[in-house]
Amino acid sequence: MSDTTEEAPGEAPARGTAPRSGELARAVPSRHRFSSSHLRIAAPHALIRVTVLAVCCVAAYLLFVLSGQGRMADASAFASLMPLSDVFGATADVVRQVIPFVLAALVVVLAAAALARQRWDDVARSVVLVASSLIAAEGLKFLLPRPGTGGSVAIIGNSYPSGHVAVTLSLALVVVILSPTDRWHVWLALLTGAATVGVAWCSVLSTAHRASDVIGSALLVGFLVQVVFWRKIAMVDSRARLGAAILLCAAAGAALVVVGGVFAGGPPVLAAAGIPGWLLLCAAPAAYSVMLAPTGPLILPPATEEDAPDDRR
Repeated sequence: MSDTTEEAPGEAPARGTAPRSGELARAVPSRHRFSSSHLRIAAPHALIRVTVLAVCCVAAYLLFVLSGQGRMADASAFASLMPLSDVFGATADVVRQVIPFVLAALVVVLAAAALARQRWDDVARSVVLVASSLIAAEGLKFLLPRPGTGGSVAIIGNSYPSGHVAVTLSLALVVVILSPTDRWHVWLALLTGAATVGVAWCSVLSTAHRASDVIGSALLVGFLVQVVFWRKIAMVDSRARLGAAILLCAAAGAALVVVGGVFAGGPPVLAAAGIPGWLLLCAAPAAYSVMLAPTGPLILPPATEEDAPDDRR
């Protein structure tokens, strides 16, 4: 006789076993479907991710803000996007103002539902994430020096990093984190990721921010979510191919920017390559950071006397 035992349909797996992901949502009673971020990744892996994001955030500032060539590239991006700004600038400014409030309203609803399920830890960390993102973005504007570009960039003062992108991205992350079910994670990430990319593009097209401001802000929030939700399993861990595709888009954007810079005075098609290139560079960090939202399969809570089967039901 085989040592394995079969479970009755709908019956929860035995404790200490690893149920298959497809069976997990059906096996866990609704009262136990609390935070999906209990599973953790290895500390060295988490440390590497946090370090890489921090280095990228600092590198973006050193490259685009402090270095002369980086400032020229940033200014050229600003100038190359001006034709689009003349057409969409007014609408873009409205969009970048409205989307954060829409996401905030959605977060309030999801937070109330999460509190009803006693997800105290997720809600508290989410509040810390949004607050720290806003404080860090606005504080760095006052603390970090920003030399002038020497060009015709119509932005006065330091706009690095973007506060609007930081708040929007942190709210997008919280929407995914507070998702009431694992089945919503991907769809919410797609919707909020698109909203974040929209705010990123609109911040540049409305001439409110430079491209570097958007890139730096996305990297900053990506760093913060990894710190606030330390070692929690993120969406990028279970969907590595999608994360790799986003990084590939960033590489393609960088290549197009280089082509546009090299052929600035050449054929119009090659000279205009910088426009989609900069848009990809603005979108990729924001999209990737949304995938850093802590998610994962629901797991069973610790065994208690309440969990004993009740035949009277």
